[in-house]
Amino acid sequence: MQTDPAIRVAQPSADTVTSIDWHPTQNYFCVGSWDTQGRCFMVNSTGQTQCILQMKHSEPIMDVCFNSVDGAQVFTCSTDKTIKVWDLASQQSRDVGQHGDGVVSLKYSEGNFLVSGSWDRSFALWDWRSSRQQLKTTLPQRVVDLDQKGNYVVVALEPRAVNIKSRFMVYDIRNPNTPFQDFESAMAEMITCIGINTNTEKICYGNSTGRCGVQDIVTTRQTTSYFARKPQGKESFTFKSHRDMQASITYQVNCVAAHPTQHKTMFTAGSDGRWASWDIYQPKSIHSFQTPNRQPITAMAINAQGNILAYAQGYDWHKGYEYAPQAKVGEIFLQPLRPEHVTGQ
Repeated sequence: MQTDPAIRVAQPSADTVTSIDWHPTQNYFCVGSWDTQGRCFMVNSTGQTQCILQMKHSEPIMDVCFNSVDGAQVFTCSTDKTIKVWDLASQQSRDVGQHGDGVVSLKYSEGNFLVSGSWDRSFALWDWRSSRQQLKTTLPQRVVDLDQKGNYVVVALEPRAVNIKSRFMVYDIRNPNTPFQDFESAMAEMITCIGINTNTEKICYGNSTGRCGVQDIVTTRQTTSYFARKPQGKESFTFKSHRDMQASITYQVNCVAAHPTQHKTMFTAGSDGRWASWDIYQPKSIHSFQTPNRQPITAMAINAQGNILAYAQGYDWHKGYEYAPQAKVGEIFLQPLRPEHVTGQ
């Protein structure tokens, strides 16, 4: 299966890129980085990019997201504990709110509010227009990652102790005070990333040893969903995703992304410098591509049309400080996606 060459964005970040998000309709994308900087790029018809917005926090930016309704604003969160909004037209910014510790995950809900997850063991809902916190829910552990689609918020938590599985808590944003279900990971190792698929039927999550798990969202007659706590049939399964089987080497799964138009397809990327697409209903591999420089992929996202994969490469710290290069540049690439990369046909 042919893979076209990726286009390198001319302006790399000065440190590892943590997050990428696309505009809901246009070919604009924003990135956040450990260098405390965030930027928004416009992509032209030839794949070349132009920076149209620069953003900054006092500490590393951990996540970025567009206003998913009209794309007029970009939102950022940081280890400096703050959440900010940046207006594309005016280039002005203001604070939306603040957690008690670093904010690691941020998503925009079509109900015009933000969902944030923090190291202060909470997730919160924010009315960004008035900079008011609508709800704060205390969690048993620190947030590792969070995703929100439709009416659902899924929060992945740190294990409470060594040799204890990671935990997920699931909320309905129409009644977000308490989780309607929580469950343990089907894998023993720590969860690193999580994503809900486009039609909100399933979640896919990755771990530190190159495996992914898939869990169904099961809808009852009352149209309320729950996650089965224990594997039942095909409702819960795991698969090997980022591993060198011949050399018996495992690589951390760093990111999971839902394809915006094909609900059966999820993309994963890892510290092996490889991105892959999967049919999570079969399950089966659709396509896998090893990037030429083999550097860890630290963030990725797919544009609204589903034909461009933006991904970033740099040091992902899974080997620790002693292996960190002196120059920790975060390169960004735009990978054209063919239909066969998404569906296998």
